[in-house]
Amino acid sequence: PLRELRWWVENYGERDGLSRLTATLITALHLHIEEHAEAVVQSELSKDFLEMLCLWFEHIICARQLLAKLPDTATWPETTAFCKQMIQNAIDSEPQRVCSRSFRAGDIVWNCKQCQKDTTCVLCQQCFRDSDHEGHDVYFYHVMTNAGGCCDCGDAGAWDPRGFCRRHGEAASARRDPDPCLWLPGDMTSTSRIVIDQVVACISKLAAVGSADLVLEPIYHKMDTPHVLQSAEFNDEVKRLKERVSRASPGLHLRPRTESRDEMAVAILLLNWFGKVKRCIATSAAKGRSPGLALKEEVEPFVLTAITLQNMSKCMEIVHETRGYLHFHLVARNASSIRVSLFTEHLAKWLLKSLCADSDAFSRITCYALTEGEPTCADETSDADRIGGTLVPLKRLIVQDLQLPDSCGKALRNLYIRLLVDSLFKQRFAMAFAKTYRECAFARVRRLPV
Repeated sequence: PLRELRWWVENYGERDGLSRLTATLITALHLHIEEHAEAVVQSELSKDFLEMLCLWFEHIICARQLLAKLPDTATWPETTAFCKQMIQNAIDSEPQRVCSRSFRAGDIVWNCKQCQKDTTCVLCQQCFRDSDHEGHDVYFYHVMTNAGGCCDCGDAGAWDPRGFCRRHGEAASARRDPDPCLWLPGDMTSTSRIVIDQVVACISKLAAVGSADLVLEPIYHKMDTPHVLQSAEFNDEVKRLKERVSRASPGLHLRPRTESRDEMAVAILLLNWFGKVKRCIATSAAKGRSPGLALKEEVEPFVLTAITLQNMSKCMEIVHETRGYLHFHLVARNASSIRVSLFTEHLAKWLLKSLCADSDAFSRITCYALTEGEPTCADETSDADRIGGTLVPLKRLIVQDLQLPDSCGKALRNLYIRLLVDSLFKQRFAMAFAKTYRECAFARVRRLPV
């Protein structure tokens, strides 16, 4: 790996060379996805590819130190261990302003009525023991699940600074530059921005692929058959599809779009959809218009459920069973997005676990990457001038969240939660959420079954 790094640096200079190398790796990721587009789920090859890709990103972050301290003959295990140690040393040298320790089942969590801003604001056991709450009304409880939550010590928006422990808060970092990015070694700050900027842009592009759905739709050209509504085949298919969907409901957890509904509601909505199809065919035929064309323009396909890794096999089973139908078919729409979402999820988890989880510096760099992208409209240009950031691609990711599979959306939301301990990201996230609220509401309404 060091010979490769040195070639890029010597031929293009350090900054431009490392930027080009990162762009080449991102391009390789997109090519890998295209070459294996027929695979719906992530293969072992893809997992190995993603692991190697993230190792390369870590090598680029530590490029200057790698090239200065290790020989070109160093092996992958040697350079990997060196990079991970360099990144950990940089994180360990930071003063951590906010604890943000994630809670797990069995942890002790402390409340203080005098210090907490509301009942959701808490301290972990270690921060509570190292802080002064003498004479305060305090109580604790044990976390029962791994549902989430984190320690708010150091966050003045959640906890009275007088109740911080000595390790967290603005006082803990007063001796350092107020910009957390500058807490990293100088060369690591610039290389981290190169990598994180391009990784975040890649995540935004992959997240735009959308979701996979199990969809029931008419076979449009078959609907142009004269007297189709009176045909035995048509009515028999409608009956069999109703029965098949009813049998599939318990295993598939069928729900239209993202709305949680019981099995009876799904059956009623499907009955209404078939009624709408029949009315459209009858009306268009009476007007001398093509029923197939009218259905395509006026009746949206019925989305039975979102396809996930958990229900994928059952969805494929029902698609296969109904393949021979003449007038309707069930299709797995945009099924390849499940695999693409796994790449998105892996990159988001790498950002959180390897860089941001315990680092205010990497969190701030990720904040910049999420909120200072290239403007695409006058409003974003105005935001850049007024608040110092375009809020791009964060705004797009917030809107796309509704389309993402559960595990992918959760990985991105976990990253946002960690970044919220950064006051700048908290401010910009609130602005991005407010600006996209109407669009998000419309997107949810469009996904409601009618």
